[in-house]
Amino acid sequence: MAKYKGKSAVIDRPIASVYERFSDLSVLEEVLRDRPDASQMAEIKFDDNSLTIVNNQVGEIRFDVTERVEPTKIVFTAANSPLPIVMTINMLAITENSTEVSTEIDVEIPVMLKAFIGPKLQQVADQFGVMMAGMGR
Repeated sequence: MAKYKGKSAVIDRPIASVYERFSDLSVLEEVLRDRPDASQMAEIKFDDNSLTIVNNQVGEIRFDVTERVEPTKIVFTAANSPLPIVMTINMLAITENSTEVSTEIDVEIPVMLKAFIGPKLQQVADQFGVMMAGMGR
């Protein structure tokens, strides 16, 4: 498996509050809908425990919440992806009122495709981290 770790972001909120916001996918839906660049992003659909990304190049990929470790981690697993993908949101209390958030993507990429797909996955991990930082505010 290849791992792509996004840039960390610090959110000025207690870890329990950050975990609560990231656990509720309806909050994520609101944040994405309200972004100024929302029309340029891929279409994203939400359920109680999953999100589906619709992309013209890949089609629909559904990510199900497969693990919650309160208050430090939420794990999403791709349910219908051509490649096995696991995305983890990690939260670490820095102080009583600040939390570091980072995103990690684990994916099984054939060696011959790693040079082509790897940089894009790193970009996705970084962008997801930035989005998460904005969502925590």
